[in-house]
Amino acid sequence: MRKIYLIVILSLSKLFVAQTYIPFPNDSAEWYNTTTCQVQYCNDGVTPQAPDHITQRGDTIINLKNYHKLYKASNNTLHSFYREASKRIYSKYPLGGKFGNDTAEFVLYDFNLNVGDTVYIKVPASWMVYVCPATLKRVIATISSTVLPSGNHKTFNFPFISGTCCPMPAFKWIEGVGSNSGLLYNLNYFLWSICISYPAPYNITLTCNFRNGGLYYANSCAVTKINNSTIKNTDILIFPNPTNGNFIIKLNNEDENKRQIELTNLLGEILFRKEITNSETQININNFPTGLYFLKLINGKNTSIQKLIKD
Repeated sequence: MRKIYLIVILSLSKLFVAQTYIPFPNDSAEWYNTTTCQVQYCNDGVTPQAPDHITQRGDTIINLKNYHKLYKASNNTLHSFYREASKRIYSKYPLGGKFGNDTAEFVLYDFNLNVGDTVYIKVPASWMVYVCPATLKRVIATISSTVLPSGNHKTFNFPFISGTCCPMPAFKWIEGVGSNSGLLYNLNYFLWSICISYPAPYNITLTCNFRNGGLYYANSCAVTKINNSTIKNTDILIFPNPTNGNFIIKLNNEDENKRQIELTNLLGEILFRKEITNSETQININNFPTGLYFLKLINGKNTSIQKLIKD
């Protein structure tokens, strides 16, 4: 009988062995949020918005600490910073960002916590008039697992909180990804439609997370991406890149096949198509918004693709 108990205990213990921690990406990552207006709080009904797109590009040193930089892809502006240490994700905002003059570092995620532990949600001080202080302290209800390409990611689940002031919906942290309400969850986890007319009353959901061009996390993700490993760019050069709107395409392949270029956005939509005959062609996209694009060269049966950034 003792042997049976021992076998059972050992078997159960294997179920609870800590899984390998999966860190956040340290470069070339992208997060897309979908925002949808809550019909009961909008004058114009349900209003889907364009995907909110955050990109991770490059590093910087602040107070002798290395941070990864996050950009708002819609206007290519610096959004915020983050770093990872001991399974904690630390964040800070630049001067004049969401937190105004508050540039202090704070803990955005802590993947060391257990069920019953308390998490503090930081919001801009100017918004505190709309938020119940009690809702800033959230308790982890359960811990589960989410299966992603790199394996099982620990998931921390927080329950819905109601109240007479600003309530908070249920949300979850996902190790190595962020939150199902967006990477920068602390600004998304309030039902702002009940609390305040600004920010606009939208539901916010993380729909896509890409690493190195490959889809890593998807929740009704409608964004089409091209994996970096599939990009062949030896036949086409773009300069300057980034561009302010005017750039030159130079072709290295001098064969006589009919050549065509296509410019697409991150959703895979073709913005324009043009046949070219010269080895160098000047292109103007001044009327396009800033952000990341893909320029495709179709040369006979061959296709070359280059990334293009408009500042």
